[in-house]
Amino acid sequence: MAEQCQWQGGSSAEDEKRLRWMTNQIYSICWLICRSGNAAASPATPLHLRIRH
Repeated sequence: MAEQCQWQGGSSAEDEKRLRWMTNQIYSICWLICRSGNAAASPATPLHLRIRH
């Protein structure tokens, strides 16, 4: 039983790490979409500013 508990503990730690990484990826993608959407929505913004940010 001890081995099983230890294995589950290690597995959950891996899952937590993976979940945190995926959350970061999703957040980054949403942030990029939001930023590019805002830049595209305002035509007054120069193109080089849109690309840099």
